[in-house]
Amino acid sequence: MSIYCLFVGINEYQANHINNLGGCENDVNAMQDVLKERFDIPAANIVTLLDFQATREEILWQFKDHLGQAKEGDTALFYYSGHGSQEIADPCFWGIEDDHLNETLVCHDSRVTPESYDLADKELRFLIDEISKNKPRIITIIDSCHSAGATRGVDDDADSEEQVRQTPGSDTARPLDSYIFYQAAKTEGWLDDMSRLGEGAHIEMSACRDRQLSKEKFVGRTRHGVFTYYLQQTLRYTHELPSYRNLNAIVSQKVKASVAMQHPQADAIGNTDINEGFLADRIEPAQSQLFYDQGNWWINVGLAQGINQNARLSIITKESDIDENNNKQKQGCDAVVIEVLHDKSRVDIKSNIQNCEALQTNQVYQA
Repeated sequence: MSIYCLFVGINEYQANHINNLGGCENDVNAMQDVLKERFDIPAANIVTLLDFQATREEILWQFKDHLGQAKEGDTALFYYSGHGSQEIADPCFWGIEDDHLNETLVCHDSRVTPESYDLADKELRFLIDEISKNKPRIITIIDSCHSAGATRGVDDDADSEEQVRQTPGSDTARPLDSYIFYQAAKTEGWLDDMSRLGEGAHIEMSACRDRQLSKEKFVGRTRHGVFTYYLQQTLRYTHELPSYRNLNAIVSQKVKASVAMQHPQADAIGNTDINEGFLADRIEPAQSQLFYDQGNWWINVGLAQGINQNARLSIITKESDIDENNNKQKQGCDAVVIEVLHDKSRVDIKSNIQNCEALQTNQVYQA
């Protein structure tokens, strides 16, 4: 039961017209440290590509060669911190891309020449599908922006207005034969039907929605991607690691309090379950955070997370004394969802229950 990791962090880009970043190497170091500490991953199972090492060719090779070692029962984890962008998609992709755009990861040597391409999301999908044939657990964690012509933002001071760095995307479609799966698609006969492009089962965690900026800022004296900073902090200091769903809910709440218009996402692709514990097999009940805002109680899940109006929740207000079986008993109260928005929902607290009368409007509770 081994864990194989590929970490990519790019602050410096070879093409002069791509702005450099400041927090990506720090992101990689922080994520590596917490994962090695919590999961005792041997050094031989970790490959790290920073700056000039993170060329398109090297990322492709290490994904296939290093992560491709993972077999059934193992875990393959891909982490990327750097610029994200978009490019015009070839018409053959329009059936699976409503906006006719590919999301991309910008490699160190991307755009040095017209033939130096980004790593397209369709190519990452193909890579994942290839290594999924050995049936490992696959996790991708991406701290970049996926919106058109944009990259991670940077806030030079926690109290200053956000400053956004941008890398324009391509305004022309790249040749179809430049994609890494071209030969396979030609041989297998699906060049004209990209819906047949494989999509291996995996868990995908990303810093923001596909039309938002992923930002970085100084935390103390060190610059980090905001998403990665709170992700690694949660993993480092949470006694029992949460599920991907609950981890995303916790991190989202912290990111929301730090920067505007950035909503981290967690998705289960294929036969996977975001209620699984992070890098574990156990299934954890879905949790959300209950908070008070503008005269109402809210939970930080909504339509995007699949919650419905009239859904009932249990609010954990405190842990009681240890019982005779040496287990802590959680005390709480009930709530019901009365309004569902995109990523939050308004709830009605059952105030006739004694425990709920003690809810403090300046605190956040688990639901």
